[in-house]
This record gives sequence, structure tokens and C-alpha cells, in this order.
Amino acid sequence: MDEDIITEVLGDSKPGRMRCSIPEILESLPDYARDAYEHLITSKSATSTAITRSLNTRFNANLSPKTLQRHRRGECTCGRS
Repeated sequence: MDEDIITEVLGDSKPGRMRCSIPEILESLPDYARDAYEHLITSKSATSTAITRSLNTRFNANLSPKTLQRHRRGECTCGRS
């Protein structure tokens, strides 16, 4: 058994990865925008790509669709969706 591989994978699996940026981004928005994006994120009517494109264009959020997808599935570090 290769202990280096096991150590590497377990090291990558530990908590402490980058924090979920969604709550921080939402908190930085004006109230009217926060309400709209919170609604869109929790609904299934808009794609993560469309939401992130809008956030990046309007508010320079620098957010990727994959980050938002992970958040929407509840698989992010904040544990919210």
C-alpha cells in the first residue's frame, strides 16, 4: 500500500478548504438585489450559469457557475443552499 497516496488524498479531504463565497457575495449586495438573487438561487427557474453571469456583470462578483452549483446542492463549506 502506498502511504504517500493515502496521505495526499486524506490531506485533500480534510476540512479547511476555501470558504463558500456565496453568503459573502450576497451580504455585499444592496437589499433589493440580495432578495432577488436569494430567490433565484433557491428556485430552480434559473441556471447557475445565468445567475453567475448576472452577478459578475452587475456586481463584479468573480463567481463561477460550479461554485454556485455546489452551493445550491448544499455541498459547499457553508452548508446552506
